[in-house]
Amino acid sequence: MTRTPGPDGHPYVLFVDDEPANLTVFKAALGHRLPVLTAGSASEALVLLEQHEIAVLLSDQRMPGQTGVELLTAARSVSPHSVRMLVTAYSDLKTAVDAINEGYVRRYIRKPWTSAELVSTVGDAYSVYQTEASLRALEKRLLQTERLYALGVVSAGLAHELRNPATWLSSSALLCAQQIDEQRELLLRGTPSLDAQLHGLDQLRELVDHTYEAARRILDIVASVDVTTRSRPALERVDMRSLVDATLRMVEMQFGHSVRIERENDEWPVISGSRTALGQVISNVVVNAAQAVETRAAARVVLRSRIVDAQLQIEVDDNGAGIPADALPRIFDPFFSLKDTGTGLGLAISRRIAREHGGELSAENLGGGGARFRLSLPLDVAVAAAG
Repeated sequence: MTRTPGPDGHPYVLFVDDEPANLTVFKAALGHRLPVLTAGSASEALVLLEQHEIAVLLSDQRMPGQTGVELLTAARSVSPHSVRMLVTAYSDLKTAVDAINEGYVRRYIRKPWTSAELVSTVGDAYSVYQTEASLRALEKRLLQTERLYALGVVSAGLAHELRNPATWLSSSALLCAQQIDEQRELLLRGTPSLDAQLHGLDQLRELVDHTYEAARRILDIVASVDVTTRSRPALERVDMRSLVDATLRMVEMQFGHSVRIERENDEWPVISGSRTALGQVISNVVVNAAQAVETRAAARVVLRSRIVDAQLQIEVDDNGAGIPADALPRIFDPFFSLKDTGTGLGLAISRRIAREHGGELSAENLGGGGARFRLSLPLDVAVAAAG
């Protein structure tokens, strides 16, 4: 989601208080220094957080309907990079300290505040936000540079791998042409002996074999790295139950006891497809889900299967934070990743494989939190279901 910045591209300071007089005083104290927005309730503040880039969020603690701590807690998921501050009376200091310790707020301002204190405190918080934003932008540029560098390394390696067979192919084709010219010249001079003709054909056949081997090697190299133009995989009988069992064993070895993987419905037929390619898709999706919840105390991934309208549907749910709304449409784009260490190719390759099998791979957020990936594959009615 793209949020609107303030004048001249600067982010806003948002102050929330149910007393209109306090909003007026706050705006008078800071409005000539920084872009300021005000809200009279928590619900109004959350709307503004969705719409605008907020550098600093200050909220009064005692408000009807929703307290300041409750608002700042909710704001942490809506606008996680905003610096959150609590305005509180002396009697609520314990609440403010608890909120700081829990990470809901960075610091508090005690009532009654003075304009000088407010300007200094908010100014410092505003500088912190801008510094952290600059660091995030720098990290993003560095990651993009690393990806470009990685692409350069892959391209250089590919060029190196292709150079030898390409040279072999070119040389063999040239020798084939020369051998044909020599045989033609012999025929034009007169009728050569049968032995001479056979010897010439044997040499030509050997050169053709070399040419074919070089061409096949080039095609193998291209097929091993090409994500976007490779042909439909060769089909075989794939027992999905044994494939899923083997895939989950590898995933569980990787994550150990940090992630609990549960299975529901467990209806696994035999279908037509590439066992290697389909195993890659299931592994990518389950690992992606496990990584989304690995650091949670109750990390949980659920894998279920069902047959719907002549299709096998495989769903993988996690109880993580879900996929950000602005990232959801791009989640399958090549080189797009929500992880700093990701290449952004796993899900792109997985969707490509699903479509090569006549199916689809999609993603959505769950209502109660977490994400769901759904792999749909057509059933082969000529193949009996596995027991």
